[in-house]
Amino acid sequence: MTDTAPLQTPPSPARRAAQVLLDLSLPLVLGLWLRGRGLGAESVWMDDFFSAGHLNAPTLLQCLRDQRGENWEMVPLYYTLQYFWAGLSPGSIVWVRWLSVIFSTAAIAALYGVGRKCFGRWAGFTAALLLAVSPFQVFHARGLRPYAMVLLLAILSWWLLIVWQERRGKAALVGHGLLNLALLWSHLFTPLLLLGQGCWLLLAEGRHPKRLLIWGVVQMALLATLSPWVTTIRPAPDPTVPAPRLGNPLEFITKSDMGRQSDTFVSLPFTQEAEYLRWAVGVPQKYTEAALGPNTESLLAWSPTVELAEARLSLLGFAAALLLCAGAYRAEWRHRHARGSQLPPGVDTPEEGLTRARRIAAALCWFMLPALGMYLAAVLWKPHAFQARYVLYIWPALYLCCGLAAARFRAAVLRLLLPLTMGAALLTLSLMSMLLPMRTDYLGAARLIHPDMNGRVTVAVQDWNVYRLLGFNAPDLVPELQRCMTVYGVIGQVLKTTAASPAAWALFEGQESLEDRQQFEQRMKELGIACRRTILPGMHNLYLYRCAKP
Repeated sequence: MTDTAPLQTPPSPARRAAQVLLDLSLPLVLGLWLRGRGLGAESVWMDDFFSAGHLNAPTLLQCLRDQRGENWEMVPLYYTLQYFWAGLSPGSIVWVRWLSVIFSTAAIAALYGVGRKCFGRWAGFTAALLLAVSPFQVFHARGLRPYAMVLLLAILSWWLLIVWQERRGKAALVGHGLLNLALLWSHLFTPLLLLGQGCWLLLAEGRHPKRLLIWGVVQMALLATLSPWVTTIRPAPDPTVPAPRLGNPLEFITKSDMGRQSDTFVSLPFTQEAEYLRWAVGVPQKYTEAALGPNTESLLAWSPTVELAEARLSLLGFAAALLLCAGAYRAEWRHRHARGSQLPPGVDTPEEGLTRARRIAAALCWFMLPALGMYLAAVLWKPHAFQARYVLYIWPALYLCCGLAAARFRAAVLRLLLPLTMGAALLTLSLMSMLLPMRTDYLGAARLIHPDMNGRVTVAVQDWNVYRLLGFNAPDLVPELQRCMTVYGVIGQVLKTTAASPAAWALFEGQESLEDRQQFEQRMKELGIACRRTILPGMHNLYLYRCAKP
């Protein structure tokens, strides 16, 4: 696979289509497989439930109104599409998940198009491959939140902005404006994307303030459309977290574990690829109390070492790509003053070099400025705003930088080195994430409880959210669920049920329930009620007890 040189005769439409199909075959196959595999085993967890729990509302307006109290930070475009999409296959959460899968898979093709347009075939292929196998992107491509759609819209928005800047076409500006309007109504952190775009236009159009003013006026008008929605938000209290630190870029290399380094601004853009693997495994390990099969035990034993090695490799690759892009930008920018008569045959003209410099600057602004904006928002306004998923749309620019870095090598071996090594590292992390349970815990609990359903046993649940989530994931269990306000209520419900039925169930969530669980287990022992505990590791780490009299 080679880049199309600037002075070569453009390929015919048929050959160009064949090239696109060849280049996209591996990224699309890998991306779709990683995103679509095992969707039926995914439980609906807390963030998903905020919208999924209201998809059976009789009208769209009722659906949006009912979810807004808990889903207050989300604007409604994605949830409107989700509501109508869910109506095509009522009751199927797997079908609803496919909406995000489709958006994320389409983003792979869109990123290839941007990379090919700006930097050539090899850059487009490399960027598409890294997006396809990224565990960070795969995780959000399987969820019920708007992140996959925002990803696709952001790629297309940047594409049309570059086209408008280079060709001055009104159609591109209109399309770009419509995409930005859709972005603003998809997530409240997408204005940070406009920050990157505005700074890039200031750099690219500094000599044409009228064009910059036109773009700015259009974006301000689009932002103004959010006013009616934003002014009616009634936010829920955020968790108390410290403001993020700037961080030390060498800490990730020098320390022997991942720890919580993604809580620093310097580390977050580069370590996020393994974040959800660490979340599932837990820091410290979530699986230490659970009975595991030999395969899972072996995987967990290797997980910290492999994850650290693969993440470090990715970090070094990303850092090298950014440095190469910065060097390429400097070289192209300096080249703009060269005279055409002094250029050897086959070398870009100053105008072409300036265009390439602007495109490189677009990728750098796309990646760096929204991340910086999120960090400043967390430091100056709300620490809880420091969430990488809020600016998930910046990672395609990082993959583009990797593609550009790979494309600049003339030797085929060196061109292959970056996509193959980094692609293999990200794919390994994705496969490890796939093999460990992440969002399977509620469905797993439901499967264990079902065998006793004929006995009309009761499931006592202390936590309100766990009560709702178990009922949503297993609707036929709803008549059996009993919500108890305290651990004493759970104990009382178990005593009441075991007096008339063969068994009762009790369910607790997470490490924060440790004190309640210890109290529950001690009381059951004192009362002579046998308890069999099953731990279901995952996003919420459920503790399920089957209680019966001897």
